Amino acid sequence: MNPTGWRRRIWNAIEGPELASDGAPLGERLLPLLFAVVPSSVLLALLRPEIADTAPVNDMAAHKLWVRWAAERIRDGHVPLDGWITNLSFGVPHFHYYQSRPHVIAALIEVVTGVQNMVGWSVYLLLAAFPLSIYAAFCRLGWGRWAAATGALFASFMNSADGHGLEIQSYVWRGRGVWTQLWASMALPWAIVLGWRSLVDGRRYLVAVFAISLTVWFHLIQAYFLFILMPFWLLANPSKIRVRLPRLIKLVIGVGLTSLWTLGPTLLDQSYVGQTEFNVGTFYKDSYGLQKVLGWLVSGEIVDAGRFPWITLFAFLGFGVALKYGWPWLPRWFARAVARARNPRLPRVAVAGGSPVESDPHAETYRMAVIVTAVGLCLWFGPEFWGPSAGWLPGGDAMIFHRFVLAAQMGLLLLAAAGGGRLAEFLKASAARGWPTAPKATISVAMVVVLGLAAFPGLRDTRTYLNQNRIWIEEQSAADNVRSSSTDGAAVAALLEAAHARGPGRVYAGLMNTWGPQNRVAQAPLYSWVLRANADVIGFNIRTQSLTTDSEPRFDDTDPAHFNLFNVRYWLSDASVGSPSEALHAKWLASSGRFTLWEVPTTGWMDAIDLSGKVITTTALDLGQASIGFLKGAGPASKLYPQVDLGAGVKARPTSVEVEPLTATFSKQAAEGTAGKFRANVEMSRDAYVVLKESYHPWWRAEVDGRAVDTVMVAPGFIAVPVSKGVHSVSFEYQPFAWYLPLMVLAAFAFMWLAGVFEPLERRLRSRLVRVRPAWMAGRSERAGNASADGAEIPVAASSPSPATLDPPAEVSIGEERS
Repeated sequence: MNPTGWRRRIWNAIEGPELASDGAPLGERLLPLLFAVVPSSVLLALLRPEIADTAPVNDMAAHKLWVRWAAERIRDGHVPLDGWITNLSFGVPHFHYYQSRPHVIAALIEVVTGVQNMVGWSVYLLLAAFPLSIYAAFCRLGWGRWAAATGALFASFMNSADGHGLEIQSYVWRGRGVWTQLWASMALPWAIVLGWRSLVDGRRYLVAVFAISLTVWFHLIQAYFLFILMPFWLLANPSKIRVRLPRLIKLVIGVGLTSLWTLGPTLLDQSYVGQTEFNVGTFYKDSYGLQKVLGWLVSGEIVDAGRFPWITLFAFLGFGVALKYGWPWLPRWFARAVARARNPRLPRVAVAGGSPVESDPHAETYRMAVIVTAVGLCLWFGPEFWGPSAGWLPGGDAMIFHRFVLAAQMGLLLLAAAGGGRLAEFLKASAARGWPTAPKATISVAMVVVLGLAAFPGLRDTRTYLNQNRIWIEEQSAADNVRSSSTDGAAVAALLEAAHARGPGRVYAGLMNTWGPQNRVAQAPLYSWVLRANADVIGFNIRTQSLTTDSEPRFDDTDPAHFNLFNVRYWLSDASVGSPSEALHAKWLASSGRFTLWEVPTTGWMDAIDLSGKVITTTALDLGQASIGFLKGAGPASKLYPQVDLGAGVKARPTSVEVEPLTATFSKQAAEGTAGKFRANVEMSRDAYVVLKESYHPWWRAEVDGRAVDTVMVAPGFIAVPVSKGVHSVSFEYQPFAWYLPLMVLAAFAFMWLAGVFEPLERRLRSRLVRVRPAWMAGRSERAGNASADGAEIPVAASSPSPATLDPPAEVSIGEERS
């Protein structure tokens, strides 16, 4: 089949130009493609409940909050690449640090189209498109259509013992809710395939850098894996390192320039990125170690947890294929070693370690798949295996190593595709030898049977899992219905409206580490359910990079000083689960259904405090632990706060608490949490400090009576400013990162450079440089050009023939590698 016109363009997009131009009949094209289309169609049917705007039970609640925040900023005429989000962990410039580009894209679609719940819609569409993405990417590996079909079929039915990998369970409503990882997983196979092809071919840098950059923009963990992986690709053929190293450098420079607008703010303010201590010493931080991961690899628990390990068997088949064709000398060496072990008298025979001429055209690509798997597994081993050497990795101290299960899964998926492709070639060769008159469709039917049997357990388990997911979503939707006065969702919504009418303040509905999980609407805990109303909440612990994220789980709901310290104004709970103690002096506000709302007295978003002479010198990781003494001591009640030094030193002077008691009256407090603005009028009885009960960040700007003042970081990670005696106007405003536009322009120029836009200008500059060379340089190059191989000069005739009279040069054949 030789498609033309629009059909050629379609097949080029699906299979790539090389595979699309091989002249295969339509049937041989369509049947492998069905192994991507059928899983996608099945997922479109099974995942449809995901588009319901149901209260999540996992991290998806936070992702929905951030998409709504970005949409609101866009409607207000702002670019939502940075800003203050006060709803979780006492506020944080979440987009300043986090992989927030999916949130911005989803918010922009919501604003333009009016379609709501883009988080649910994106889960639905991206998961359904994942097999098609794998098929199209793997077609460009050169292994054939059946290899791509194998990868596409298995991609949707993987399941790991960890549960945070590329499997469906990582993303759906009843799963983990790691939403940004889903976006990057669509780009990751393209980043690997196109990055590898550009390294080997020395061309198409633009598409390779774009695919890798998308991964960087969407998910930092997968980006980290790619940056660690790419240098190891040079080992696929050490004899060509000299040629490929400049190409790798060009790739890395291109990705760095195009991703600096995403990574720059995080790298600039690395000291103020909150890192939770609660992950230290757990599998979240240390992963599982060598023994457990390799045990899962052998038993199939990395991609076939809970069922017969068909995908793992195909991956082992692919590994055998890689050994046979990627390192053809290795099986011979192993066979001779076994023979010598049986008969030590056999003579030793040297085995060559490789040859510049590959015995198989796909040998290097097979080695690449093994390298991807090996690097992914090594990262997944975690610091428990690597020990102190894990600190050599850039950013290794802050990395959550257990999430690299996705890297190991991608490597195994590549090996499984290699095994499926070679299996199809083996069946074809066997049929040609044993049954020469067999129709070509026989091979396709055999592959359909083999892959169908291998995929059946995964399809069955996925169908069972998603059917239960649908049932629970329907139950949650019924409970969330705010239009029916008899539902728990309507009761909670009514109480949140009452709280909103009373004024701003944080809502407490239990902590994740106390009775919070039992205080819920259907399956959704209230500490995450209230985010649907854009409320500021305490209790949904460790969901941001806030400096105070580790102080949140240490909130004491029996201490009234803690309620004032963190501006926790409202208590919302089922009375059978938890109710405020008498010591809090809580005021009953309203009851609805089985839920009750109380109000606890606080001073609002600001308070007047004294600054002690004590300084807590610590790091972002240990700030929560270092603040325990303050939280459990008399500091919150006496309003005597220690300073915090994260390495920049302290400049603030402590105040004297022995002169007279400190009294302060606040009025006209106003909070625009979405915009990161807080202001109030205060009357101070003496010189002291005013603290804003939001997390500290160096980009806060404060003013007293319209004049800028320096900010101070105080325990447990809040921001304060000095205020003198008298009546003053105090304001705090978060200033977003101001260099996004220049860095985005830099990224645009990098893409133009990779696309060759500047090549004519470069050639023109080079030609001008040649014309303006000094005479002595021109004479030197002429003498060098007239020198013979042994250094003797060759005389030049007085009249040389013109270029038009010279014989044309013989055609030069240039191979794949070009220096």
